[in-house]
Amino acid sequence: LIIFLRNGNNGKSAIISINGKTAAVIPLSKESEHFSVKGADNIFFTVHNGCIYVDSSDCTDKICMKTGKINKCGESIICLPKKVSVTISDSTENTDVIVG
Repeated sequence: LIIFLRNGNNGKSAIISINGKTAAVIPLSKESEHFSVKGADNIFFTVHNGCIYVDSSDCTDKICMKTGKINKCGESIICLPKKVSVTISDSTENTDVIVG
């Protein structure tokens, strides 16, 4: 009996939006620690084991940090005070990172 395990994060990306506009598309297949995105002041993200999460933020309620790790299509992290959102999408493009 042979069992093939497929990485469920192939092609998945985190779309980071600021004020409703896409600021970055981060592939979940690449590890990144404590990075920020232009416009998302003092919010830092980490991608680890195919998940993304907010590891640091200076917002008042810290709900974005309390949301924890996400990796399933449609899941989101929202920071209302900073107007930042992170949404998981299944991307079919071979793009490393898009920053706009």
